[in-house]
Amino acid sequence: MSMSCFANGSLAREKIKDALGISWEDFEQKAASCPPGNNGRLMLPYFGPETTPIHAPGVKYNFDPESAKPEEMIRCIMESQALSMRLHTSWVPGEFSVIRVTGGASRSKAFRQILADVFQAEIESIEVVNSAALGAAMRAAEAVGGIPFAELYKVFCRPVERVAPR
Repeated sequence: MSMSCFANGSLAREKIKDALGISWEDFEQKAASCPPGNNGRLMLPYFGPETTPIHAPGVKYNFDPESAKPEEMIRCIMESQALSMRLHTSWVPGEFSVIRVTGGASRSKAFRQILADVFQAEIESIEVVNSAALGAAMRAAEAVGGIPFAELYKVFCRPVERVAPR
Protein backbone atom coordinates (compact mmCIF):
# COMPACT_ATOMS: atom_id res chain seq x y z
CA MET A 1 0.00 0.00 0.00
CA SER A 2 1.16 3.49 -0.83
CA MET A 3 -0.16 6.66 0.76
CA SER A 4 0.11 10.32 -0.24
CA CYS A 5 -0.45 13.06 2.32
CA PHE A 6 -0.30 16.80 1.72
CA ALA A 7 -0.21 19.58 4.30
CA ASN A 8 -1.87 21.87 1.73
CA GLY A 9 -4.57 19.41 0.65
CA SER A 10 -7.96 20.21 2.16
CA LEU A 11 -6.66 23.43 3.69
CA ALA A 12 -5.71 24.78 0.25
CA ARG A 13 -9.12 23.87 -1.20
CA GLU A 14 -10.79 25.53 1.79
CA LYS A 15 -8.66 28.66 1.31
CA ILE A 16 -9.87 28.94 -2.32
CA LYS A 17 -13.49 28.27 -1.27
CA ASP A 18 -13.34 30.93 1.44
CA ALA A 19 -11.64 33.46 -0.87
CA LEU A 20 -14.49 32.98 -3.33
CA GLY A 21 -17.10 33.24 -0.54
CA ILE A 22 -18.99 30.11 -1.60
CA SER A 23 -20.31 26.96 0.06
CA TRP A 24 -18.87 23.47 -0.41
CA GLU A 25 -21.92 22.63 -2.54
CA ASP A 26 -21.15 25.57 -4.86
CA PHE A 27 -17.48 24.59 -4.85
CA GLU A 28 -18.40 21.08 -5.99
CA GLN A 29 -20.81 22.32 -8.67
CA LYS A 30 -18.30 24.82 -10.09
CA ALA A 31 -15.51 22.22 -10.14
CA ALA A 32 -17.66 19.89 -12.21
CA SER A 33 -18.70 22.69 -14.59
CA CYS A 34 -15.17 23.44 -15.81
CA PRO A 35 -13.66 21.30 -18.58
CA PRO A 36 -10.94 18.73 -17.84
CA GLY A 37 -7.54 20.29 -18.31
CA ASN A 38 -8.89 23.70 -17.26
CA ASN A 39 -7.43 25.21 -20.44
CA GLY A 40 -3.93 24.56 -19.12
CA ARG A 41 -4.31 26.60 -15.92
CA LEU A 42 -2.23 25.20 -13.06
CA MET A 43 -1.00 26.36 -9.69
CA LEU A 44 1.42 25.28 -6.98
CA PRO A 45 -0.91 25.68 -3.98
CA TYR A 46 1.50 26.01 -1.07
CA PHE A 47 -0.41 28.37 1.21
CA GLY A 48 1.59 26.96 4.12
CA PRO A 49 4.75 24.84 4.41
CA GLU A 50 4.37 21.63 2.41
CA THR A 51 5.61 18.13 3.20
CA THR A 52 5.02 16.46 -0.20
CA PRO A 53 7.33 17.79 -1.57
CA ILE A 54 9.09 19.73 1.17
CA HIS A 55 8.44 23.31 0.10
CA ALA A 56 8.24 26.74 1.70
CA PRO A 57 4.92 28.63 1.53
CA GLY A 58 4.18 30.39 -1.74
CA VAL A 59 1.47 30.09 -4.38
CA LYS A 60 2.52 30.14 -8.03
CA TYR A 61 0.24 30.30 -11.07
CA ASN A 62 0.85 29.89 -14.80
CA PHE A 63 -1.94 32.44 -15.42
CA ASP A 64 -3.29 35.65 -13.90
CA PRO A 65 -5.47 34.51 -10.96
CA GLU A 66 -7.16 37.93 -10.79
CA SER A 67 -8.74 37.38 -14.22
CA ALA A 68 -9.78 33.76 -13.59
CA LYS A 69 -13.40 32.76 -13.11
CA PRO A 70 -14.30 31.07 -9.80
CA GLU A 71 -14.82 27.70 -11.49
CA GLU A 72 -11.37 27.98 -13.12
CA MET A 73 -9.73 28.63 -9.74
CA ILE A 74 -11.56 25.67 -8.19
CA ARG A 75 -10.73 23.33 -11.05
CA CYS A 76 -7.15 24.61 -10.94
CA ILE A 77 -6.60 23.71 -7.29
CA MET A 78 -8.18 20.28 -7.71
CA GLU A 79 -6.35 19.32 -10.91
CA SER A 80 -3.05 20.69 -9.61
CA GLN A 81 -3.37 18.58 -6.48
CA ALA A 82 -4.28 15.46 -8.46
CA LEU A 83 -1.32 15.97 -10.80
CA SER A 84 0.96 16.47 -7.78
CA MET A 85 -0.32 13.19 -6.32
CA ARG A 86 0.42 11.47 -9.61
CA LEU A 87 3.93 12.92 -9.70
CA HIS A 88 4.71 12.03 -6.09
CA THR A 89 3.52 8.43 -6.47
CA SER A 90 5.48 7.79 -9.67
CA TRP A 91 8.01 5.78 -7.63
CA VAL A 92 5.39 3.06 -7.06
CA PRO A 93 6.06 0.26 -9.57
CA GLY A 94 3.37 -0.67 -12.08
CA GLU A 95 0.13 1.06 -12.90
CA PHE A 96 -2.68 1.80 -10.48
CA SER A 97 -5.91 0.01 -11.30
CA VAL A 98 -7.86 0.97 -8.17
CA ILE A 99 -7.21 3.81 -5.74
CA ARG A 100 -9.02 4.07 -2.42
CA VAL A 101 -9.50 7.65 -1.21
CA THR A 102 -10.31 8.87 2.28
CA GLY A 103 -10.53 12.16 4.12
CA GLY A 104 -12.63 15.21 3.35
CA ALA A 105 -11.94 15.34 -0.37
CA SER A 106 -13.11 11.74 -0.74
CA ARG A 107 -16.67 13.09 -0.47
CA SER A 108 -16.19 15.26 -3.57
CA LYS A 109 -17.48 13.51 -6.67
CA ALA A 110 -15.73 16.11 -8.85
CA PHE A 111 -12.38 15.48 -7.14
CA ARG A 112 -12.81 11.70 -7.36
CA GLN A 113 -13.49 12.06 -11.10
CA ILE A 114 -10.40 14.24 -11.53
CA LEU A 115 -8.31 11.64 -9.69
CA ALA A 116 -9.75 8.84 -11.82
CA ASP A 117 -8.93 10.78 -15.00
CA VAL A 118 -5.41 11.76 -13.92
CA PHE A 119 -4.47 8.27 -12.74
CA GLN A 120 -6.61 6.43 -15.32
CA ALA A 121 -7.72 4.20 -12.47
CA GLU A 122 -10.96 3.41 -10.68
CA ILE A 123 -11.43 5.51 -7.53
CA GLU A 124 -13.16 3.94 -4.53
CA SER A 125 -14.44 5.65 -1.42
CA ILE A 126 -15.66 4.10 1.81
CA GLU A 127 -18.46 5.24 4.09
CA VAL A 128 -16.16 6.44 6.90
CA VAL A 129 -14.36 9.66 5.95
CA ASN A 130 -11.99 9.78 8.94
CA SER A 131 -10.56 6.35 8.36
CA ALA A 132 -7.39 6.78 10.46
CA ALA A 133 -9.51 6.41 13.60
CA LEU A 134 -11.38 3.51 11.98
CA GLY A 135 -8.09 1.76 11.21
CA ALA A 136 -6.93 2.17 14.80
CA ALA A 137 -10.21 0.77 16.11
CA MET A 138 -9.97 -2.19 13.75
CA ARG A 139 -6.40 -2.94 14.87
CA ALA A 140 -7.59 -2.79 18.50
CA ALA A 141 -10.48 -5.16 17.74
CA GLU A 142 -8.02 -7.53 16.11
CA ALA A 143 -5.54 -7.37 19.01
CA VAL A 144 -8.00 -7.42 21.91
CA GLY A 145 -11.00 -9.20 20.43
CA GLY A 146 -9.13 -11.65 18.22
CA ILE A 147 -11.25 -10.72 15.20
CA PRO A 148 -9.21 -11.25 12.02
CA PHE A 149 -8.37 -7.96 10.30
CA ALA A 150 -9.58 -9.31 6.94
CA GLU A 151 -13.07 -9.86 8.39
CA LEU A 152 -13.15 -6.37 9.89
CA TYR A 153 -11.98 -4.92 6.58
CA LYS A 154 -14.83 -6.63 4.69
CA VAL A 155 -17.40 -5.18 7.09
CA PHE A 156 -16.09 -1.65 7.64
CA CYS A 157 -14.04 -0.82 4.55
CA ARG A 158 -16.07 -2.00 1.61
CA PRO A 159 -16.33 0.62 -1.12
CA VAL A 160 -19.59 2.55 -1.17
CA GLU A 161 -18.92 4.35 -4.42
CA ARG A 162 -16.68 3.84 -7.43
CA VAL A 163 -15.73 6.35 -10.11
CA ALA A 164 -14.30 5.15 -13.43
CA PRO A 165 -11.81 7.16 -15.49
CA ARG A 166 -12.94 8.85 -18.69
